[in-house]
Amino acid sequence: ISQAILTHEVDDTNSWFLLGDWAHNSGQYYDATRSSDFMPGHVASFLAAGGSNEWQTVLDGGYSILSAVQSKSASTTGLFPDFIRFPASSPSPAGSGFLEGPYDGTYRYNACRVPWRLGVHFLTSGEPRAAALLSKINGWVKTKTAGEPGNIAAGYWLDGDTLPGASYFSTAFAGPLGVAAMSDGAHQAWLNKIWTTLDQRALDGAYYEDTIKILTMIVMSGNWWPPEKAPCP
Repeated sequence: ISQAILTHEVDDTNSWFLLGDWAHNSGQYYDATRSSDFMPGHVASFLAAGGSNEWQTVLDGGYSILSAVQSKSASTTGLFPDFIRFPASSPSPAGSGFLEGPYDGTYRYNACRVPWRLGVHFLTSGEPRAAALLSKINGWVKTKTAGEPGNIAAGYWLDGDTLPGASYFSTAFAGPLGVAAMSDGAHQAWLNKIWTTLDQRALDGAYYEDTIKILTMIVMSGNWWPPEKAPCP
């Protein structure tokens, strides 16, 4: 399976995940990636399971791309865009209407998963690159919301302003930010508030929000392990 992913869903230099197996040799869509498709914990598991050493290149490439786009386009907030153009040469937020809609270059329903992806890798490996990327997001969101998780909006411009029509609470955004908070003990009180907010909220009845809520709460409860480190039954 891991070799098939490398062959069909990773670029030819093994530096980023393609938008899909259909993106090979497709011009602008080949030279792009979805920020939330970089799942470093999973990549590390492929490598640990004896997968090709090319997975190390994928791991390093993903971190390099996220670091570059954060530094260049969201140095204050730390937020990531849903889609990233030119990952090899000049990682930049995608323009409006690149693939899904007018907010393709903003922190929305794809990129909201990135803090969860990075947080899981930090928790299972102590990866310092993950902690560094999460540090800015943690500091920014606590200030933006005045320390109240209920004020987390469902989408932001990369400068931190709330997107039009996004001034509502979504567990798809709050849950991943809870996992992000686990990267630094200084955020324990904030983490506790996010947990309580999620715990007291009924399921939305929407598969995406509810799935992210449950998976991130599994992480926050200390019950997430990479397959190669999972306790034996």
